[in-house]
Parts: sequence; C-alpha cells; structure tokens
Amino acid sequence: MRRPPSRGFTLLEVLVALAIIGIALTALIKVTGQSADSTTAIEQRIRARWVAQNHIALARARKDFPDAGDTQGQAQMNGVSFGWRQRITETPNRNFRKMEISVSFDGEVLSELSAVIRRGAL
Repeated sequence: MRRPPSRGFTLLEVLVALAIIGIALTALIKVTGQSADSTTAIEQRIRARWVAQNHIALARARKDFPDAGDTQGQAQMNGVSFGWRQRITETPNRNFRKMEISVSFDGEVLSELSAVIRRGAL
C-alpha cells in the first residue's frame, strides 16, 4: 500500500519562516523604542516652552520693565529643573524692550521665545 504524500512543511520552510518572524519582531521592538524616546523628547520641549512662556507672563503681570542685559536662572516644571537665560535689549522706542528667553536642559537649548515688554502696562 502506498502512503499518501505528506501535507506539512519541511524543516527548511519552518526555519525560513522563523527567521522572517525574528527579523520583523526585532524591527518592531526598535521602532517602539525610538517612539518612546521621541515622546520623551517632545515632552521635554513642551515643558521648556512652558517655562519660557511663564517667564514672560510673570514679567508682564508684574509690569516689570527690566534694564538691558543678560540674566540667567533655574526654573522647575513638573519636577524637572530647567536652566533659562534672559536677554533684554533696547528698541528704537524707549517705552519698549525686547525680551528673549532661551530654556535648556542638560546644556541643550530646548526652547527660545521672544516678546516685547511695554513700560508700565500689561
């Protein structure tokens, strides 16, 4: 009696399929890791932008009219410490000053923002 032909996969076909699945899973894990890193970087940039916006809003709320020059300091946002630098420059109109804020984390500038500050007004 003759045996019917087998309908299963050969060992070679199984090994090729496993290799393809392994390569695909490795690529998926790499992409997932890069996505997580990108999300963290975006969150840091958003926090840095908030620090810059808060700095300008605070100056306007206090009706500060700072002298021209550079200052720097530290600010906390969601438990993270950011460094900021403020540059005040004079404008052709003596009732206005330009305020430039740059916010950094670990030496890397994450956000820069400029505003015009008016003497004695919001």
